[in-house]
Amino acid sequence: MKQFIILFSIAAASLMLIITPAQAQESVNNNSEQVTQDQTANKPEEKMRQGGKPPQTAIDACVDQTAQTKCSFQGPKELEFGVCEDTPDKKYFACKPDRNNIK
Repeated sequence: MKQFIILFSIAAASLMLIITPAQAQESVNNNSEQVTQDQTANKPEEKMRQGGKPPQTAIDACVDQTAQTKCSFQGPKELEFGVCEDTPDKKYFACKPDRNNIK
């Protein structure tokens, strides 16, 4: 009886390891999609489009200002110049830097 159980267990384990080429390709495709999604989520420009909070210095630069007023704030690398405006999600009113950084 022990031999039957051992042989049955080995046969069952062997069957579980067999996959078709289509199943293998589907698994590869699913993993590729997940990697692509993870890489997209880590891009800084994607995070900005999602309406992240602006730096506190950008928010402070527009306190008591009106929309489209010229402003500046200390960015991580240099002094940033831009205009005061709402973030796309309307949660914050802050200095939006000009990508050309023109005064």
